Amino acid sequence: MISMSESFCQSIFDDYLGEKLHIQNKVWVPYPNGKNRPPDFDLTIDGNKYSVEATDTQIMLDDRWGTVEKQTFLSSRKEFIMQIKEEAMNAGILNGFYCVFSLIPWSFPLKKKVKQEIKKSILDYIKNTKAMTDASPKTIMKDNKSLFQIFKQPVSQNGLSFSYADGAWPDSTKSQAYICRILQDAIDRKYSKLSEIPSPRILLVKNTYPFSTRSAFEKCLPKLERLSFYHSIYIVMDDLKSSFFLYTGNDDWNK
Repeated sequence: MISMSESFCQSIFDDYLGEKLHIQNKVWVPYPNGKNRPPDFDLTIDGNKYSVEATDTQIMLDDRWGTVEKQTFLSSRKEFIMQIKEEAMNAGILNGFYCVFSLIPWSFPLKKKVKQEIKKSILDYIKNTKAMTDASPKTIMKDNKSLFQIFKQPVSQNGLSFSYADGAWPDSTKSQAYICRILQDAIDRKYSKLSEIPSPRILLVKNTYPFSTRSAFEKCLPKLERLSFYHSIYIVMDDLKSSFFLYTGNDDWNK
């Protein structure tokens, strides 16, 4: 059975082919070579067969800690933010899309009292900006140390995202470099996995970094390696409207 991430990528791409490109004659076959062997799908369009692999962009962390420690810290931090999101939704104050990102190292411990103060600050910001389209960022501090920043984006959907990329503003040079880094990593990981799979190959990349935009991804193109290995690279965002071809060998597809 295909994973939720693979299924989501397939669904968005299938909708793109059908709704935007008006391609109806398409057949998907999951795991044509078996569950643990690439590709994730065979896709046949008008008699032309493509090998399709789906992947996520992955958060890039240093290696000072082991995998278990990393997963423990990251899961705990993300769960904390998602609990705040749920509380805001239950209170009826989550109106718009908010971004929270860390100004402290991912492994920095947060005491229970400090977490309660952070939660209150985030919920107060969400409540106070409920009627606004967007809002200036707020820095959450403790003992003169900046811990988190939150801001509201002019996006129609309601949500609260969290980034582990410490201190990276969406339009900053650091954020742009980070986006290119995780994108190249996704391309490289699947390059190795698909090296024995015949072309044409399509790579579906599910974005996991909340500050990524189409413009930011496209700025990476001149520096990306191994693009020609793929027939197409399709970036899967939160929905069909914002998803797009980063690169394709078929000009008719890039609409």
